[in-house]
Amino acid sequence: MGNKRSGQGQLDIPLVWDAPPPLPMVEPGEEDPFHPERELPVSIGRLMLAALADLGLAFLFLAFFWTLPVVLRAGLAGRQAVAGGLAASEVVFVTFAGLLWGWRATPGMALCRAAFSAPLSLGRSVLLTAVWGACLPVAGLPLIIGRSGRRLLERLAGAAVRTR
Repeated sequence: MGNKRSGQGQLDIPLVWDAPPPLPMVEPGEEDPFHPERELPVSIGRLMLAALADLGLAFLFLAFFWTLPVVLRAGLAGRQAVAGGLAASEVVFVTFAGLLWGWRATPGMALCRAAFSAPLSLGRSVLLTAVWGACLPVAGLPLIIGRSGRRLLERLAGAAVRTR
């Protein structure tokens, strides 16, 4: 006697061998929009915008550390104002060095869709952050002037700056 209920009560799940074949992988080349060769060099204008964005962020940190005591109704003596400025500078330095190390870009570079083509070591990111911070008052011009691949910024980082 056969079971008349065969097929009933079973799950209707396609088996592995019933699944359609996977899509063919795209060979690296022009048709692949995410291929690293499609990354373009970054223009001086875009890097200057990145420097201005970083300068604005540095001023925001500085303003925060100087206005926080005013908001909290604590008067600032001259030495305390200097200490607040140094604390803001330290926060900016550590933040930018960490972002260069992890993201391969400063916040301004990330906003302008630019990044280094290779990861930076911690030592290079700290050195580059120190030089970048020293050049920010003049919009980073000493670092970004030059042809792509030959800029001082790229030589200090050991990697080219490309679009994301």
